[in-house]
Parts: sequence; C-alpha cells; structure tokens
Amino acid sequence: DETLIPKDTEERLALARRLVAERCLYGVDKNPMAVEMAKLSLWLITLDKERPFTFLDHALCSGDSLLGVNIKQLTQWSMDTNASNKQQAHQTVWIERPIKYAIDTALSLRCKLRLIPDESIEQIEEKTRLLKEADEAMALVKLGADLLIATTLHGYAKNKHNGKAIPHMEDYAILINAYEDTRPKEKQMTEPDQRFSKEAFDKMRQQVDELLGDRRPFHWPLAYPEVFVEASNEEGFAAMLSNPPFQGGSKITAALGTDYREYLVEYLSQGSRGQVDLCAYFFLRAGSLTRQGGQCCLLATNSIAQGDTRKAGLDQMTAAGWTIPRAVPGRKWPGDAALEVAQVWLRRGDWHGIYFLDEEPVEAITSFLTARGLVQEIAYPLFANMGKSFKGSETAGIGFVLEPEKALGLIKKDARNHDVLFPYLNGDDVNTHPDQSPGRWVINFHNWPLELAETYLDCMRIIQEKVKPERQRKNTKGEYVLRKPLPQRWWMYGEKRPALYTTIAEMKRVLVIPRHSKYMICSWKETGIVFSDATCVVTSESDADFAIIQCTFHSNWTSFHGSTLETRMRYTPTDCFETFPFPANLRNLDNIGERYHQHRQSIMLARQEGLTQTYNRFHNPHEAAEDIVRLRELHREMDEAVAVAYGWDDLALEHGFHETKQGLRYTISEAARREVLARLLKLNHERYAEEVAHGLHDKGAKSKGKNVVAAKKEGKVREARVPYSAAVQGPSLFDSEE
Repeated sequence: DETLIPKDTEERLALARRLVAERCLYGVDKNPMAVEMAKLSLWLITLDKERPFTFLDHALCSGDSLLGVNIKQLTQWSMDTNASNKQQAHQTVWIERPIKYAIDTALSLRCKLRLIPDESIEQIEEKTRLLKEADEAMALVKLGADLLIATTLHGYAKNKHNGKAIPHMEDYAILINAYEDTRPKEKQMTEPDQRFSKEAFDKMRQQVDELLGDRRPFHWPLAYPEVFVEASNEEGFAAMLSNPPFQGGSKITAALGTDYREYLVEYLSQGSRGQVDLCAYFFLRAGSLTRQGGQCCLLATNSIAQGDTRKAGLDQMTAAGWTIPRAVPGRKWPGDAALEVAQVWLRRGDWHGIYFLDEEPVEAITSFLTARGLVQEIAYPLFANMGKSFKGSETAGIGFVLEPEKALGLIKKDARNHDVLFPYLNGDDVNTHPDQSPGRWVINFHNWPLELAETYLDCMRIIQEKVKPERQRKNTKGEYVLRKPLPQRWWMYGEKRPALYTTIAEMKRVLVIPRHSKYMICSWKETGIVFSDATCVVTSESDADFAIIQCTFHSNWTSFHGSTLETRMRYTPTDCFETFPFPANLRNLDNIGERYHQHRQSIMLARQEGLTQTYNRFHNPHEAAEDIVRLRELHREMDEAVAVAYGWDDLALEHGFHETKQGLRYTISEAARREVLARLLKLNHERYAEEVAHGLHDKGAKSKGKNVVAAKKEGKVREARVPYSAAVQGPSLFDSEE
C-alpha cells in the first residue's frame, strides 16, 4: 500500500521513523525489562497522539542471544554440523518435515502481520492474534531447539554421560510423530488426543525448562524466519548494532558456569580457547547473523584487539572475509570507571570506501585495530622462548594469605611451620614498594596429600576455617559451585605452577614483571618465595636479559601484542614473551643492564618510592631532578645498546617526550616505534620459519615448561638447565656459545 508523504519536514521524519520501527528494526536482550524499555523508547521517538502504541512484540524479544541453534543444527540434531556427522544427520530426517512446515506456517502469519499498519486498536489486536498463532505454530520446534541446547550444556553432545540416552529425546520424537501423523492428511485430532498432546507438551516443556535452569535460549531463525528463511530475502540482517556486556575471560566460568563457557568455546569461537573476553563472542554472533555485504557495529572493551580475545574474535572474522572500515581502538569510558572502550565497524565482504582509524584516513585496518603495515601482524610463539616465563601461583582462596606478624608468630610457635609459610609477592608489591619486597605471607601445602598437610596443625586449621567452606560451597541443587578439582583438593592452590618452582629451584634470583601495571617494568627478586598470579616470572639471572626486557623495544612489543586491564598494561607470557625475538648478540648488554637497575634501585630507596612513582617522574617533562635525568640517559643508552645487539645501527631512535596512546612518554619517536615493531615482527617470522623447518613445532617437540636445551657435544646429546640468555645467543638455535 502507498503511504501519503506529509509536506512538513518534521512530520516526514516522524513517519520515516515509524515505518522503520514497524518494518525494519529487530532487537534482543537478555533482560525482559530492557526489552519493554526499548519498546517504550521507540514509541516515544515515533509518537503520534492519534495512533496507538506501535506494535513491536514480533520484533523486540527477550532471550540469551548467544545461546541458540540455527536451522541446520536443529534438523541434524547436532551443534556440530560438519561432514563427520552425516550419519547422525541421516538418523534425524524425522524432524525435517515438521520443522519446515512450522517455519512456513509461522513465516506466512508473520508476513501478514507486517503488512497491517498500526493505525487503530483493532489492527493492533489483529497483529497480536497473528503473532500468537505464529508462536503456537513454532512452539513444538522451539521446544526441540531448547532441548538440544539443554542437552548440549549438560554434556551429551560430548558423550560425558557414558553413552546414556539423551533425556526426553524419545518423548520429543513421540510428540513430533503425533504432530506429523495428523498434518499431511489434514486430519483433525479428537478432543482426547488434543488433551493428551497438550498435557504431554506442557509436561515436556516443564522438563526442558528444568534442564535449562535459569537459561533462556534465543533461536534467531525461529524467532525471525522472515529474516533468515524467507526466499525473497538474502539470509541475515543488513546491519547490526550491539553494546555487549563487559566481562573478562577469566570471570566467565564463575559468572556463567563451566557448561556455558564450553558452549561458547566449542560452538561460537570454533574451539579458540584462552582468556577470551565475553564481548568477542558477541562479535562472532553478530557476524553469524549478518548477510553478505552487511555491516555490524559494536562497542567493546579495548581488549577486543588484544591477545586471546582478538584471536577468538576479530582474527577469525577477518580470516573469514570480514573487513574493518572504521575503528576507534581506545577511548576512555565517560565517568569515573577506569575503562577504555573500542568502537568497531565491520563489513561482511570487501570495502571500497575510505578506511578511518581514530577518525583519520588510513589504507586499511587490521584485527589489532591498527593501520595495516608492510608486515603481517600475527606474531608466532617461538620454541626458543618456551618454558622461560611463567605466571605466578593462583591460590584460589584469600584464606591462604597471612599478614607478616601472623606468619612469623606461627613460625615462632612451631619451627616446622616454616616448611609451609613463605613470603608472598604480588603485582602491587612490585609496583609500589621501594625494594619490591613481599607485603604478606602465604600458606603453601604444595601438592602434598592431605595426610601430610594435616600434620601442620596450626596452618591446616586456618585453611579449614577460611578456605575449605568457600571451596566446597554448593548451589541449590547440591552441586559444587567451583570447578573441579578445587572442592576436592581444597588445601591446595588452584594453580600451583610446579614447572615454575622446579625451574627456579637452583637459581638465586629471577626477573619479575607485574601482570598489570601502568608501565612495562621488571625487577630482580630472590627465589625462595611464592609469586602470586599477579606476577610473571622470567627464569633468568642475566643482566643482559634484564636490559632487553626493560628496554623500549620490549615495552612497545608488549603494548602492541599484549592486552590491557582497564587502562593498565597487561603482561601475558604467551603473547608478550614467547613471541618476542631476543637478539642473538648479547655482548655489552650485561653492563648497561646492571648499571640501569642499580641506579633505579638507588632512586627508589633514596626517595622511598616504588616503580610506578619513579616512572611517573621519568615520563614527566617537568621533572628535572638529577637522578631522574640520569635514569633517562641510562634508558637511552640501554635502548641504543639493544639496537646494536640486533645489528640495527642504522636505526634513528630519536628519544624524547612523545605523545603515545598511553599519554606523554619519554620514549622513542613514533616513526622509530613503527620501524622497531616491523623489524621485530619480521625477525619473529624468520625465527619461527627456521624452527618449523627443524621440526620444533611438531606435536612431538619438547613440551612447554621443560627448561632444557639440547646441545651437541662430542657426538652426544646432553640436557642441561641454562639461564635464558644461553638459550638464545650464539649462531644457531641449538648450540650455545662455549
């Protein structure tokens, strides 16, 4: 039908908004109240006092937009629809016809609904009736989709129940068959049959809801068949907007459950694991719902372009043919929250317009949300770096941690307690204490059996009172809340890091890097303590390694390839250390590394300030104190020495105060930073290719965590523990300099 276009500009705008709201917009939110608020907002913005409330019930719905199935998964009755499941797909042909008929019926009713205007109460009532009929037509299919999701979450897709039959599957097949027996012949059910079928459906609906618990899946193709099934349309939305919830990857399991996280990993990110922030899964879901040539625009934390989150999200999307026409990589969140957000525009297919990065035109934009350079952006983990860096211990219980007075009192009471009491170093200690000394102590029963741990009565009593109750907390179903084996091994740490402590057992000192800090900093720390998971430990005693890790080159590498927490840098060994190509020539680096560290320590002890405060002064152009100026000179000398170690004598570093993404910093110029990153990345690729050629990345290669190197000597192969420097210097990957 034709709609008369008003002459008045404001009336035309109001009409356009109303038509878009009625015919083009769809939306989903997990919170039903948010859906109602969205309906109200759209009504207010399209307000017409002579017309009733705009009908949007068919388009704005509530449910978990990440949790759902597509038509192929449902007809094959499997979340995994690859070729290996053809036999299973053949066994589920019984469900295909009912699904097709239900979708066709619902689609026909919804198309009629969309043609009816919202000009009277009677029209709204007619649209309500048609939507109710469409939902009823789809109810049995939606029940099956919910059952498939419920059984997947409970592990039946992975055969975690020793071959037991999928619960309620037989009952659902009976329901489907009863429905199918009547439909083709237009046969009417008798009243007893109808009553039996409704009772059976209601009973099964209740059973499936119990399996789902508080989860409410949302199956996009079943909810909006006109978008995903209608023959006249290309499948998917033309555009999508999303402001997904912000939740760090390490918190997903605790907040949403192990079953939910496994679902996200297996069926949204194609098995990509790691510390993947929740927003990445919304990017992937939006991508799966957008048609070819369509676009989606999402808000996210700046971690979307960092580490595991980037690998699971933007890396996979760009590899699948998506382009990024526009992006704002980092912008401070309005208000008091210490949070940086990213804005990302994606197109499914090629982009022939101008690319804008931070509102500036660029040639193209990478999954790192950086301008495309000459070298591929992905850095590979290097075998030469494996087993040299570790995260610290994760206690998984604050009850393990003691104040120094309490710990020393326990040792004074019984000297045996010294076996299980250790100074405990966390990231805040490294960042703020002038001498980087541990501020607290910790109980550590290692991997001991309970019988041995219980012989330390005083310490065990503390763990029984302060750790065990939380570790063995149960939900309303009587199940442990925490992941296995935390409840069963409640006296042990969640992550003990045995490889770390075995590697450093004979070492006197190691390099410690706070995992989260304002600046990329490292410091020496003696062994014989427990390092918390807020620290990373590099197993080296070499001043040359300190110089390399503390220099601007490694800092820039970390900033580019690592990630952030709020506005702070996050150091991850896998992304920052294992990928970093250390120079082969370490001559002259020991001296500058030692002098730099000694001078920095003298500043902190004299001023009684920690590393963060010291580097605040270092990067402040108005700070002209002699000791700080000298630290800058040493830093410049250290950077220049590292450049020489790489053989980059031609590189003009241009040290000074430069604006960076992190603010004003005393560092190398932007041109030098880009050149350094490009050269390091090229070197990373060359080293990786050499290692691959020698079979070092085959499945049979030595596993990460074994701090050994193989060296040829007198025709025999020997294994020896070595400091990090010896593993990377010399003419080849295998022979250290004698």
